[in-house]
Amino acid sequence: MPPLVKRLGFVIFAGVVAAILQVIAIYLFAALGLFRLVELPTPSLGLFWSIKQVLWGGVYALLFLVPVLTELRQVMRGLNVGLLRAAVTLFVINPMEGHGMLGMALGFGWPVIVILFNLLWGGVAGWVFGRITGELPDEEMMD
Repeated sequence: MPPLVKRLGFVIFAGVVAAILQVIAIYLFAALGLFRLVELPTPSLGLFWSIKQVLWGGVYALLFLVPVLTELRQVMRGLNVGLLRAAVTLFVINPMEGHGMLGMALGFGWPVIVILFNLLWGGVAGWVFGRITGELPDEEMMD
């Protein structure tokens, strides 16, 4: 198999795995009532929403292959991609869905929640990608 095709498969796999963990974390956050605790509406979670998150997780993971980010360690690259993913949500998707810039119609804590969950996705995606490609040295796990 050509190396580029192999890397594409690895990076999409890493993004999907990270998105599955992110979806589980959001479900747990909602089940524990933590959205209400920080005075945010509980998002409507369901099968369609979960599938959409997992698919977009794989798509966003393709950004790991952008040459600008290749000098960064995998987990750091993932955190950068996670921040980009959060920015798209806050500045593009939320206004398109009628929630205003940064999703402020949902509550003042919404941007923090979006950034935290996308950083979770990015860190996990970077770690998984680094582990399956062998590009994550053992000492990076301890950083």
